[in-house]
Amino acid sequence: MIHHKPRFVTVLGVTVFAMLLIAVPPSAVSQLSGTYTIGGSSPNYATFTAAAAALSAGVSGPVVFNVRPGTYPEQFTLPAVTGASAANTITFQAENGQAASVIVAFSSTTSANNFTIRFDGADYVTLKNMTLRATNTTYGIVIRFGTTNASTNNTVEGCVIEGINVASTSLEHSLVHCYQVAANHTNNTFRGNTFINGAKGIQLYGTGTTRYGGMIAENNIMQNQGEAGIYLWNVDNPTMRGNTINLSTTSTVTQYGLYLNTLYVGFLIEKNKIALMGGSGAKRGIQFWNSSIMPRGFIRNNFVTVNGGGSTSYAFYISTSGGKLIYNNTFVCTGTAASSRGAYIVIPRQEGLELLNNIIINHGNGQSYYTQGVTTTAPIFAQDYNVYWGPNPGTAIYWNAVAMPDINALRAASLMDANSIFKNATFLNESIGDLHLAGPSQNDTDLTGLVLASVTDDIDGDQRTVPYRGADEACYTKPEWYSYSLEDGNGLPPSYIVAPGTVFVRYNVNNPLDAATITITLRFYSVTDNSLVTTQSFQVNKPYGQAVDGLYPVSIPADLPPGYYRIEVFFNLMNSCALYVDRKAFPDRGVLVVAPGTNPCVVWPGDVNNDGVVNYGDRKDLNTYIYDSRMNSLWLNGPARYVAEAVSDPMAYVAWTPQAGAPWYTPLGCYMDSDGNGVVNNFDYLAIKLNWTRVHGAINPKQSDGVAVTGFDMSQNYPNPFNPATSIRLNIPERSEVTLRVTDMLGREVETLVQGSMEAGAHVLSFDGGSLPSGQYNATVSMTGKDSGLSYSRTIRMLLSK
Repeated sequence: MIHHKPRFVTVLGVTVFAMLLIAVPPSAVSQLSGTYTIGGSSPNYATFTAAAAALSAGVSGPVVFNVRPGTYPEQFTLPAVTGASAANTITFQAENGQAASVIVAFSSTTSANNFTIRFDGADYVTLKNMTLRATNTTYGIVIRFGTTNASTNNTVEGCVIEGINVASTSLEHSLVHCYQVAANHTNNTFRGNTFINGAKGIQLYGTGTTRYGGMIAENNIMQNQGEAGIYLWNVDNPTMRGNTINLSTTSTVTQYGLYLNTLYVGFLIEKNKIALMGGSGAKRGIQFWNSSIMPRGFIRNNFVTVNGGGSTSYAFYISTSGGKLIYNNTFVCTGTAASSRGAYIVIPRQEGLELLNNIIINHGNGQSYYTQGVTTTAPIFAQDYNVYWGPNPGTAIYWNAVAMPDINALRAASLMDANSIFKNATFLNESIGDLHLAGPSQNDTDLTGLVLASVTDDIDGDQRTVPYRGADEACYTKPEWYSYSLEDGNGLPPSYIVAPGTVFVRYNVNNPLDAATITITLRFYSVTDNSLVTTQSFQVNKPYGQAVDGLYPVSIPADLPPGYYRIEVFFNLMNSCALYVDRKAFPDRGVLVVAPGTNPCVVWPGDVNNDGVVNYGDRKDLNTYIYDSRMNSLWLNGPARYVAEAVSDPMAYVAWTPQAGAPWYTPLGCYMDSDGNGVVNNFDYLAIKLNWTRVHGAINPKQSDGVAVTGFDMSQNYPNPFNPATSIRLNIPERSEVTLRVTDMLGREVETLVQGSMEAGAHVLSFDGGSLPSGQYNATVSMTGKDSGLSYSRTIRMLLSK
């Protein structure tokens, strides 16, 4: 802007009046609005100091100062600016968006003057994409909040904030500093910055009346601080989200990733990665002191790793504090100190604590979990689905300072932890603080946790699907993604296999979406010595976005010795991260291999007389056989059958499937032993009772029996997973009293689908989970026949996935 200024000049001894044209920055006479430049060729302002002075006239709209590349050796203050607001913001930013191109550096020489940039009354100011430095070895504060005028709603974003490399606890070396000043600096945000060196990255230290509320620190990198990444005292409602904190590995002072003292009103700590790996000096990953939070605050989805060597260190430490919801964190402590702990809780306050779905591990020489002073007035309200592990199982967990010899002792002492486990976990690289689940922990069903409405994703933003305990929802496969069954040439479960011969594998792979080549492997283990005898494999191609299923003939070699075998089936398929993994399909199958021309005993459990149907005739024939066998007890004894499913299901021997036994001939045949134990006795009645009125297709039942051809049954729901509705089929052979209830995983009833009398036949029932959260639900049926008095019950698991 050109201004005209009158001047008197002397020309040849005569004084005359002249008008001179003088270039004056617009800020000298009017409020700012728009875009201006700092530095470089022909700028609006040569320095930050000049631009800050220009703001004294106020602003009438948004203002942007584009800073040209260069080094600016200056110190400046940002005061209150008239007109600044959420609409009229003020931004100082690198013109080219590169923080390394603009360097603001200053060497302070006194404590009172210790800063490079000072906020003193400024509101709605953003410092963006610049390098801000303090270069003095004694006075190293980069950004300081002033003592008199409150600065609010400011943002520091995408900057490099750098101090001197010190192993110090000095207040003079806090990169961002606000210490017990009367001005209430609130709602200031630090986002996406890199903090290098200094004693503390961010230090806000309020008073009992001035508490600097609403601070947000998110997605920052804290690197090489000597004492603390973020240090808060007398601060209300702070948010610390997505920060990566890797402190100095040479500092021997006590180090804190997050230090929090006297917080009284809310907070959020989530998705931070904290690694204090110096190997010497005490470490505290997250430490709370004297903080009773109402409303309660969340500590969720954090990775915390500490290694203090021989110095006592805690990944997570709470003392005399309450009001904290500690969900889905991974806390790992290493080092040699016997007093180090993965998590350490001392005298919770009355607002209480909740610890759910955490992985708390000590891979050093100390304890996994240690509590002290937990009472009804210093409570832990909820503690469950946690994973604990330490090197010395008998002293890895302490409850109220007493060693718990095992997880059951912890349950008895705490009256909680019903679903917690004591188990080690494998991480991707804990030496650098990378606590993503790896190796056998990636698809470990033991690590399945509790569905929490407040934890919908993990530390990486991946949706909680399983969900896993700890902060990482690992690469996973689900059992319902793949399945198989074995069949003979008639499409029935093979009662035995002739070698050489063929067994058919019916397979299904329906996830993930990726195209993949699936390898399916059958491993035959001898039941006698559990040795692997032969392996047979084949491959199928899965198209993108489609399920693949089919029937494949697998040849049984002629040199496979006769006998019982346990067959394990493995699928080599892609997990959720598109990585190929081997996954075992359940259950194992048992099969009898026989030589050509051999006639084994094939039994349908409960069909004692082998007439194709289970009815009163089987009870009569079993009674007669047992009575007659008293004359010759050898009739009652023979070889036991082998059913692989019995490892997980003791009732497998009486399940309604054909089961082959080694040749066993009695005067009445080989089929009397209906429960497979090798002895005919009163226990065989159980198979009759459970399979009452069932019929198999190999033999036509006698027409005179006049019984129903189906038995009690409930199918697995379809589809499963489902959203929002699914169907369940009931088979009822006679008029019966039926109850079908759906409950959640905590046993709470969700809906009763049936309660009352139902007629014989096949019934399809629908369940709608539209109003329910995602998760697993149980459907349990109980049926009692009105005529026979026989009872049947079954529970299936259903997965609602929204």
